Amino acid sequence: MTLPMRIPLYKIIVIMTVCGVLGLLYYSQWLVWSKYVLEGYDAWQRGNYSTAVTAYTKAVHKAEQLAPPGPRLARSLVSLGDSYRLQSQYAEAEAALRRALIIRVNYYGMAHPLTAQNLTTLAELYSEQARYAEAEPLFLQAISAYKAAPPVEEVFSLRLTRMMVWLFPKISQSERMRYFVIGLNNIISEFSDLDQFENNDGNLAIVFNDLGLMYSSQGNYEKADQYIKLALDLNIKLFSVGRPDTAKALHALVLGYDRDGRRIEADEMYQQTRRLIVGTIGPKRVGLAYNLNNLAELYREQGRYNEAEPLYLMALALTESSQRTSTPDYALTLTNLGLMYNLQGRYEEAEPKLLQALAIREKILSPEHPDIAHSLNNLALLYDRQKRYAEAEPLYRLALTIREKVLGEKHPKTVLTLDLLSNLYIRQRQYEKAEPLYRHLLQINEQESGQTNPTVLNLLRTLIFICSKQGKVSDALVLYERLIPRLEELLGSHNKRLIEDLTEYAALLRKTNQLEKAAKVEERIKELNSQGSPTQQKDKEI
Repeated sequence: MTLPMRIPLYKIIVIMTVCGVLGLLYYSQWLVWSKYVLEGYDAWQRGNYSTAVTAYTKAVHKAEQLAPPGPRLARSLVSLGDSYRLQSQYAEAEAALRRALIIRVNYYGMAHPLTAQNLTTLAELYSEQARYAEAEPLFLQAISAYKAAPPVEEVFSLRLTRMMVWLFPKISQSERMRYFVIGLNNIISEFSDLDQFENNDGNLAIVFNDLGLMYSSQGNYEKADQYIKLALDLNIKLFSVGRPDTAKALHALVLGYDRDGRRIEADEMYQQTRRLIVGTIGPKRVGLAYNLNNLAELYREQGRYNEAEPLYLMALALTESSQRTSTPDYALTLTNLGLMYNLQGRYEEAEPKLLQALAIREKILSPEHPDIAHSLNNLALLYDRQKRYAEAEPLYRLALTIREKVLGEKHPKTVLTLDLLSNLYIRQRQYEKAEPLYRHLLQINEQESGQTNPTVLNLLRTLIFICSKQGKVSDALVLYERLIPRLEELLGSHNKRLIEDLTEYAALLRKTNQLEKAAKVEERIKELNSQGSPTQQKDKEI
């Protein structure tokens, strides 16, 4: 019988020391990586996205040094991509998220929650850019990945078991010990990433929600309604685990009925929701509240205010019952409800909701967070609609300052606030304040949409009106000389829809004694009037 070979004690000590040193070195590098991730997350929460980008970029570099591509690198890239997205740096965001997706597919395969999460994040990026044809298949892939993935609680044990099977036949190879430490740390990192997921049904609900919101952005309300309600069904199921009566009652309330099938008012629904959710599982209230808010938003966009209001109130009741009223989600629902009341002309109900949302956001976010700008913009819009211009103006200006700094001058939300402030000045006949803002709007739209875009042409017309009101006739003429050729390019040079602009152009020429030039324009107007029906070639709404 062959006796097992005895290993000298000093060799065991050396091996253990080497393994310990390698482990400590790796752990020290892991601490540095964790520090950058925490710095990035802190900056991201405060809305300081440029600082978040810097921190997450460092985290990516450190993760690259820690191991072959694995969980930490993918996690850092996803966080970096999201920070780029919030600054509208879409190309950089896409590159980071695509790289993370490749790592996760190679490391985990397609049927894994983190791969599905990555697919969802990339789809959201495309949806935000209106790249719907690219977003939709990614959302559908994410749905398939979640459905095929093992339960989240099993992922960690499966990964650890596979690694140990790989490790033990090769335990004598010293280099393998180093990769064991790396592998174990990667598994722990994966587990910490997965800790945010309660189960795959909850993740599916998020994808259904996002896909529904994408269809809503396209105006495809039928599909939007289908997917948001699929998400709602999952969230109600998760919320009322072991309580079938609660699930049934919630479904009835969402449809606007009580337990006996009688139609109820919004306020009564709010009270019934509060009574119903007593004793149910707390953490799952947040997901259900978010889902109800999204369904309410879908109805609000369609002008279905009577159906939207009770859903907003149910979402607020759920959040209040979980004692999470100082959160961004609660503030968002308050804002959305206040905005709907504003659109309905229910100003006395809208103002306290919008003020409460602003107070929450100012308490928990940095002064330059985009959500602060969102609240300021909506509150200004409320005052604007009530002709409380002195209160609206400073709020618009502050929202514009934040959005220009954090989101950039060309971001759609920045452009929206710029447009609202410009029109506020026009309504007050403060043309000298409106002019520079409209010129800035024109420049942005020309760069983003092209010179013959209908929005650009209407901005030129408004600028002409502003200059004329200030007596800047020469400036107005210069703008007409930009407008007329663009209209001809868009509509065709023989289109009778040119007559109105040509008539006003001729009048300004006569006003400045440019009589010969005015006569030529008037002759052209006569030619267009002598034509039969308007030319339809290239005819567009402008």
